[in-house]
Amino acid sequence: MSYFISPGTGIRVDIFGSSKAEQVAREMETPFLGRVPIDPLIAKLCDEGRIEDYRTEVLPNIVRNLKDLLAG
Repeated sequence: MSYFISPGTGIRVDIFGSSKAEQVAREMETPFLGRVPIDPLIAKLCDEGRIEDYRTEVLPNIVRNLKDLLAG
């Protein structure tokens, strides 16, 4: 988690600069599954024991990538 989407404008803000996650994954020969934004709702749902209720448009792609990886 290195970015968030501004609730007021919908603009993506890379808090720590541009991510190097994909590059590092390639160098480590590890699959890159995707990025999840910093979202206060994730912390709230975790605290409530309800993380499975979290919904975002980025999760389906990550899940799909994970399924593909596990399917071989």
